[in-house]
Parts: sequence; C-alpha cells; structure tokens
Amino acid sequence: MPSPSNPLALARYELKRFRGPLPRLALVFILLIPLLYGCIYLAGNWDPYGRLDNVPVAVVNHDVPTTVNDEEVHAGQDFVDSLHRTGTFDFIDTDSDDAQQGLEEGRYYLVISVPESFSTDLVSGQGDDPTRAQIMLQRNDANGFVIGTITNSAQTSIAKAIDETAVSSYFEAVFANLAKIREGLVDASDGAAQLDAGLKDAHEGSKQLRSGAADARAGADKLATGAEKLATGAANAADGSGQLVDGLGQLDDGAARLADGSRQVADGTQQLADTLDPVLTVAAERLPEAQQRLTAAADATADLTAIAADGTGTVATTSASISSEVDALLAAHPELADDPAFTRIQTHTTNLAEATGTIADRAGTIAGAVADADEAIRNTGDLSTKATEAKTKIDALNDGAQQVASGAADLSEGTGDALSGATTLDKGLGELSSGAAELSTGAGTLATGLHTLSDGTVTLDDGIAQLSEGATQLSAGLADGVKQIPVLTEDQEAEAVHVLSAPVDVSMEVDNPAHVYGRGLAPMFFSIALWVLGISAFFIVRPITGRMLAARGSDLRIGVTAWAPLGFISVVAGWLMLAAAWIGLGLDPVHPWLIILLVTVVALAFSAVAHLMRTWLGFVATAAMLVLLIIQLTSAGGTYPPELLPPFFSAISHFVPMSYSIDAFRIAISGGLMSKFTRDLSLLLILFVSCMALLVLVVNRKRRFGVKDLHPPL
Repeated sequence: MPSPSNPLALARYELKRFRGPLPRLALVFILLIPLLYGCIYLAGNWDPYGRLDNVPVAVVNHDVPTTVNDEEVHAGQDFVDSLHRTGTFDFIDTDSDDAQQGLEEGRYYLVISVPESFSTDLVSGQGDDPTRAQIMLQRNDANGFVIGTITNSAQTSIAKAIDETAVSSYFEAVFANLAKIREGLVDASDGAAQLDAGLKDAHEGSKQLRSGAADARAGADKLATGAEKLATGAANAADGSGQLVDGLGQLDDGAARLADGSRQVADGTQQLADTLDPVLTVAAERLPEAQQRLTAAADATADLTAIAADGTGTVATTSASISSEVDALLAAHPELADDPAFTRIQTHTTNLAEATGTIADRAGTIAGAVADADEAIRNTGDLSTKATEAKTKIDALNDGAQQVASGAADLSEGTGDALSGATTLDKGLGELSSGAAELSTGAGTLATGLHTLSDGTVTLDDGIAQLSEGATQLSAGLADGVKQIPVLTEDQEAEAVHVLSAPVDVSMEVDNPAHVYGRGLAPMFFSIALWVLGISAFFIVRPITGRMLAARGSDLRIGVTAWAPLGFISVVAGWLMLAAAWIGLGLDPVHPWLIILLVTVVALAFSAVAHLMRTWLGFVATAAMLVLLIIQLTSAGGTYPPELLPPFFSAISHFVPMSYSIDAFRIAISGGLMSKFTRDLSLLLILFVSCMALLVLVVNRKRRFGVKDLHPPL
C-alpha cells in the first residue's frame, strides 16, 4: 500500500489493482468499449448502400408493345432491361401473384409494376391525346421501415430510367423517320427545282400570252369596228335587196306584159302572113282589092309595130334599171359577189338585159319592115314585084315576131326566177343584217373581255415572275435543309439516341469525399464511443479515493493523479478503436497523424469531462452523462446539419463538445479546411484544460470533510 503522501504512487497502485483474472478481464472490456461501440457498430453501417444489389425487388411487366410509324415500341421491356443494367437492387422478373405474395412474406422489399398501356402512353406525346405513363411501386413497412425508406429512395432513379426510356423511344421514332424526312425533303427539293424550271417556262409563256393578249386586244378592237361597219352595210344591203325585190316585181310585170304583147304581135304577124300570102298570090288578079287590104294591113302593122315598140321600150328601160341597181348593190357590198343567190340574180339580169336588147333590135327591124311595107304598099308601083317582095318581108316579119314572142316568154320566166332569187337574197340579207348586228354586239363583248384578259395576263405574268422567284428560293432552301439533315449509320443513330435520351450527364465534384457511408458516420461513432467510455469506465475505475484526498500535495497534483488512470485508458482505447477501423474497415484517413493526435485529444477531453462529472456528482454523474450524450446525439450534427434541426437543438449545437469532435474527425478522415480543424482542436484542448481546472476545484472541495461525507450517497 503506497503512502498517502505520494499521489503518483497511488495512481500506479490504482492501475496495479487489476492483477487478478476478473479485474484484468474487466479492464480489457473497458478498453474494448470504444472498439465494440465505434468499430462494430460502424462496421454494420459502413456501406449499406453498397450492398443494395442484395435487396430483392420484384419486377412485373404487363406492358403491351405498340407500333409508331411502322416501328414497334416496347418501352416496358426496355425499362426492365435498363433496371437490370443499372443493378441498383436485385431485380427479379416475376408475375403479379408471386410479387404480391413475396411482398407479404418478406421475400421482396419492393414491387415495381409496369401496366399494359406503358408503351402506348409513353409515345402518346406524338399524338393528339398525350397521356403520362405510369409505374406502380409497392412496399410493405411490416418488412422494416428503414429498408422501406431505402427502397423508396429508388423512386428518383426509377423515374430517371423511365424518362430515359421514354426519350429513347421517342428519339428512336424520330431517327427512324429522319431518313424518311430527308428523302421527302430531297423529293421536295427536286420537285421545287422542277417547279422552278416549269415556272420559268411558264413565265416565258406568260410573256408570250401577255403579248398575244395585247395583239388580240388590238384585233378585237378592229373586229368590233369592222363588225359595226358590217352591221351597217348589212342593214343597207337589206334595204337595197328590198328595193331590188320591188324592181324585179315591176320587171316581172313588164316582162309579162311584153310577153303578152309579143304574143299578140306574133299572132298578128301570123294572121298578116296568113292574110297576105293568099292576097299576094292573087294580087295580080285582084290588085285593087288587094291594094285596099294592103293599106289596111299596113295600118294594122303600124299599130302592132307601135305596140311592140312601146312594150320593148318599157322592158328595156326596166331591165336597164334593174341591172344598174344590181351593179350598185354589188359595188356597195363586194362580199355579195360570192353569194349564190346574188350570182343567180346577176346572171338573170344580165340575160334579161341581153334578151331585151335583142327583142328591141328585132322590134326595130320589124318596125322598119312594117314601115317599108307600108310605104311600099302606099307607093305601089309594080304590084306583082312588090307583092312578091312584100310576101318575103311579111314572112320574115312573121318569123321575127315569133322569135320576139319566144324571147318575151323566156324573159318573163327569167324575171320570175330573178324575182324568186331576189326574194331569197332579201331574206338572206335580212338574216345577214341580224347576224351582223349580233356579231357587232359579240365583237364588242369580245373586245371588252380581251381587254380584261390583257390586263389579267399582265397580272398573271407579274405573279408568275414572283412565283418563279419564290420557287427558286424554295428550291435553294430545301436543298440547304437537306444538307442540314445528317445521314447517320446505325451505330451513329444508336449513339445519337443514347446521347439525346440523356442529353445532360450530371456530374458532381465532391470536395473531401467520404466515399462510403461508414466514413461519413465514423466521426460521430468515434465521438460517441469515447464519450461512452467515460461513462462505462467507472464500473471498474474509481474516480478518486479517500487516500488520495487525504494525501499530501497540491490540489492540482491530486486531481491530475486521480484522472490519470482514466485518461490513460481512454487514450489506449481510442488508439485501439482507430487501429481497428483503419486496418479492419479500411478507414484510410487523409491526415493520418492528425487523426492520431485528434483521437488522443478527444480521449483526454472526454475523459476529463467524465472524471469531473463523476468526482463532482458521484453516481448521479452516470445519468447526467447519458443525458448529455442524448442531447449531443440530437444536436451535434452527426447525421443532420444544424440547419435541419428543430430550433432548440440547432441553438445549442454550438455549445456541445461533440459538435467540434465530429467536425474535426471529418477533416482528419476526409479532408477539409485546416483552420476549422485547428479551431476544433483548440476548443477541445480548452475543454480539457477547463475540466481539469474545475476538477482541481472539486478536489479542493472534496478534501474538506464534513458530516455529510460520512453518509453513503444513496
């Protein structure tokens, strides 16, 4: 037993108490508490998300593929394939019954169901009735709430996979149509080029049409003027033909009278011949009586000659008038020269004039003969000779009279035909006049229409010119558009679909990465383990003994000596914990020497807090340390930053030791701002010094014994 006057000896004695198997086992247990709490618990949580591929998840695919633009879309199977490629969970393809039963029995922690309309809904955005595709997720919290929340976090990645599948299906359809679109644009470009060429030809034609329309316009004006003159001339011709019909009617009447007179003359000359022949035969025998009869015959012949001359003159005058009118009508209307009816009239009037002239000549001859006969009879000399001559002349007169009668009959028939032709001509000229009037009206309408046509051809020519220019621009634009559409190989198309379905590769640059879940939790678990050590160590370590309090020496020396065994145990236990995490779990801190220093400082500081609390409060300190542990677990920011904590815990987070130990462990393990590490380490050292100072005060108080110190604490 060391002397009470030697505190250091008392401290060594306190450690040497653990000589028996059970005390040593208890000491080993105390040393292993940080390792058990920190490393084992940390090992269990080291990388839970790294083993998600062991979590069984049922996948039920009811999707029915659909067809878009002659391409089959099987988005449901594509989605399932993408799940298997990612391998986030242990995806198991199954049916609805097995999935539901497995979820109830705990064989599956999540069920992903793809409905029948998945493919149809995904591509519905290309139609008139877009519908959002649905994916059903089902979990059972009876299988564990934490695993439920972990599988629930897969909703984001599943939604991303669905989006990529949808966009991939869309772009597959787009690129499937891209070649068709390009072919269509090529055809459209060729068609535009042909249209351009055709419009240029049309422009040339429109120029010719414009010129021709102008010529037609001028011709129509001339036609309208000529048609107006034709209508006027046709009206005049109709009037002239009416006059011609009237004249031919008079001629027909005169010819009829001439025929009658000629026939009377013929009959008279026949009678004269019949009378004179016997007379002249017996003239010699009966001269006186013959002389009287000859005188009477001469008188009759003179009368007949006067009648014939009068009829012949009338016919000649009428036929001459008619012939003049026909000639005047032809001169006024040369176009009648080709009319058959007018030609017949002209022929008849010519023949009539000739026949009239012949009759007039013969009538003159007869008149002369009659005059000679009359003179001969009246101046009868040698009657026998004269009678013979008279007989000859009377026979000639009879022949001429018969010819005149025959010509007069022909003349009457010709004038009838001429009258009929003139009537037909008058009717035709009436119709010609009406047609010419209609022609004049139509020619005016035609001229107006051709004026409009001419104006329209000008507009058409200008429009075709603009259209041709637009077709040229269209052809050039389509050609440029064709150049803008790439010709992709199958590999290039697949790569383009892959890129466009996920056009943005979101990457995150993490400063001072923790890499795995356990490295992120280690700062909190190390802090908790060293704090818990301060609670559990007093099951075998005494905070301070009565001998120490009664020993000689300063309060500082006694306080440090009383704390030294716990501090030593804490440091050794902390190093064991760090070594196990470093070697066994692969902690591999960024700053090895700093973390060794930090573990030492935290062990010293937390052991000082624990020793102060136990020396000051006794057994009540265990409860106080547990309460402080719970408060720090909530407010120190080991799992959630202070900004996410309730106001009370967020406010006290800056006053609890673990806030700074956790922050310092993070920097030592994963890296960070060294100024913060220095601050944290400094505050922990201040905590240590402060606790040791308070411990000295408590020791000073404990060295003053009173009556109450003689009573047990409980």
